[in-house]
Amino acid sequence: LLSPSAQQILAQLTVFRGAFSRQAAHAVTGAAMSHLMELVNASLLHTTQDHAGRTSYLMHELLHQYAMTKLAALESVEPGVTQTVNRRHSDFYLGFVADRGQALYSSKMNVAVAEVQAAIDNIRVAWQWALIHCHTDVLVHASAGLRAFYHARSLYQEGEEVFRGAAAALPANETSDAGVDTLSAPLRIAQAFFLNLLHRYDEAIAVVRTVLAQRPSHELSPIVAEAQLEWGVALSLQSEPDEALARLYVVLELTQRLNLPVVEARALHGMFRVLMPKGEVEEATAVLERALHLYQQVGYRLGEGFVLRSLGYVARRRNQYVQALAYWEQAVCIYQEMEDHLRVISIWQHLGDVFEA
Repeated sequence: LLSPSAQQILAQLTVFRGAFSRQAAHAVTGAAMSHLMELVNASLLHTTQDHAGRTSYLMHELLHQYAMTKLAALESVEPGVTQTVNRRHSDFYLGFVADRGQALYSSKMNVAVAEVQAAIDNIRVAWQWALIHCHTDVLVHASAGLRAFYHARSLYQEGEEVFRGAAAALPANETSDAGVDTLSAPLRIAQAFFLNLLHRYDEAIAVVRTVLAQRPSHELSPIVAEAQLEWGVALSLQSEPDEALARLYVVLELTQRLNLPVVEARALHGMFRVLMPKGEVEEATAVLERALHLYQQVGYRLGEGFVLRSLGYVARRRNQYVQALAYWEQAVCIYQEMEDHLRVISIWQHLGDVFEA
């Protein structure tokens, strides 16, 4: 027979979807290692290990359904326990993904992606629970990490759907003292980011126009800089060179005043896309080199790879094949370091073009 405390732990573990770690079990249910071992020994949980040797716990679906009836029974004795354990679950996993936002773009991307991927079912449940219960501060805090994961994994469609749904679901009264919709804005900007990656540029512009329409015309803030960036990027990809450049120059001014190096680097990369078709190769090279320097300063390895790929393209256009090869080989090294095989493959065609030349 299980101890009374292990019975309660088993019931509360039903909030998890798929595998969970010892740390997650403790944070959400208060389970000690002795509780988990008791459940494992009783064959109510089983363990798995990932390639790094980390142990996770799983509950069979039939046992999960049985344990849910125990949670309902526990709720009748301790009203509110279900709400509490779901809140802890949501806070833990949204904090988990938020904490990995920086790593998802760094040289540790492969580790961070694997960690988030292993927890993604729980993260999705945690996100939906926070959304339903209007825990918008937690959602916004987690949004950068979740956006980075979807970007790193090239899950653009899911990213757009998740952030569109979240922004639409927020209550209309979630505003600051100044009456500005401060909580949905980061979610809408993330939606616009994925719309641009999906080549849905008019929709991206419509989203950021909504964000900017709700803010003072001369507001100096990261939200305004990021909204203007997505607008400028959309224009740069729609062959609207003059308007794109004008908007991206606004972004550069804002980012330099606000010290937003990653936003500045993305704006510079957008300017490259406008300058090259205009034949302004020297200027295009200069903005790419500045963007590369900014990404290197903050350790944004994925961004470095993007810029090195573009620098290789410029060098090839100038018939500087040795330099083009050097840039692309550096990009390949970055992607291999991150175990990003799809992006490695995307550069192989460029390398083949150089060798043919």
